[in-house]
Amino acid sequence: LGMLLMTQARLLEITFYAIGFALCGALVVGLLRHGQRPARRQGQRRILDYSRALRFTTLGYTACTAFVVYAAWHAHPRQHLVAALVAGGFVLFALFWLYQVFFVHIAYDNNYLYYHSPLAGEHAIPWDDLLDIGFSRAIGSHYLVTSSVRRIWCFPMLQGYAELGEFLANRFPPTDQEEGT
Repeated sequence: LGMLLMTQARLLEITFYAIGFALCGALVVGLLRHGQRPARRQGQRRILDYSRALRFTTLGYTACTAFVVYAAWHAHPRQHLVAALVAGGFVLFALFWLYQVFFVHIAYDNNYLYYHSPLAGEHAIPWDDLLDIGFSRAIGSHYLVTSSVRRIWCFPMLQGYAELGEFLANRFPPTDQEEGT
């Protein structure tokens, strides 16, 4: 009987893990689809921003991070280092997303890229000042390098992300060398 109960408990645990992974996967797919939505318009300016769903998810992640920090604080003394490293990673990621989602603003029109953040300030960057368009595999995001702002991160969850990609591809067509030919 004990073995049967253990097997049932293990089956229940696996079921909960599977449901959790499926829900997380659905959440990620849903948030990425928001990047396929067009940018909000203000006159000729296209404004890239994050959806309410992503803002809510970011706040939820931050709340979960608080729980991770609490759990790390109460870890067994032999696990303090590992717990602190894990909690530190959660905190850094949460702070990065809070900053990116709530405080960074990106917009563009045919003449300028507009960027505002508390650390970099407000910039109207002519497209001629665009130095590079890159992609970070580590972060899974494109970035724009300009002469006045080091890197402007453009995450796939931005509403208008695909639209910006089309705009950049039309304005700065890839050379034969970039295409790998």
